[in-house]
Amino acid sequence: MNSADHRSDYNENSWTKGLLTKVKSIVLFILGGVGILIGAEPFVHALEGVAAEIGTPAAVVAVILSPLAGEMPEKISVMFLARRGGEAVSISIANVLGSKVLNNTLLLSCMILGAAYFHGLNTLINPNGLLMFEVYWTGIMTILATSLMFDRKLTLSDGVSLTILYLASIGIQFLVITL
Repeated sequence: MNSADHRSDYNENSWTKGLLTKVKSIVLFILGGVGILIGAEPFVHALEGVAAEIGTPAAVVAVILSPLAGEMPEKISVMFLARRGGEAVSISIANVLGSKVLNNTLLLSCMILGAAYFHGLNTLINPNGLLMFEVYWTGIMTILATSLMFDRKLTLSDGVSLTILYLASIGIQFLVITL
C-alpha cells in the first residue's frame, strides 16, 4: 500500500466520521426538541402548582425557577469551562451573554409572534403591574451586572456582587407581590 492509498483511506474514514457526527447531532437535536415539546406543558403546570402552594403569582415562580431549569446546560458548561481557566473562561462568559441575548430577543419575539398567530394580528399584550415591574427590574439588573465588566475583568468580589444582586432580585420580587 503506497502513501496515496493510505491518505485516501484516512480521508474516507475522516469523512465518514464527520458524516456520522453530523447525523448524530441532528438526531439528538430533534430528540431534544421533541423532549421540550412533550415536557413544556407539564413543567408549566408544575410551576403553577408550586405558585399556588406558596401563595405567589405564577409569573414570579416562573421568573425564579424556569431559568434555573431551562439554562442548566449553560450552567454546567460554564462550570466546566471556568475550571479550565484561561481562554475557556472568556468562552464561558460569552456563552452566558449569548444565552441572555437569545432570551431577550428571539424568545420574546417568538412569544409576540405566537400571540399574533393564535389570536390575530391586532392582538395587544397588555402588561399588568407585575409584568411591567419584571421588565424594568430586568433592565436595571442588566445595567448593574454589565457595569461590573467595564474594567474587562471579573474578580471574586464581582462574583459575590452578582450573587448578592441575584438573591436581592428574588427577595424584591416576593416583596413586590405583597404590596
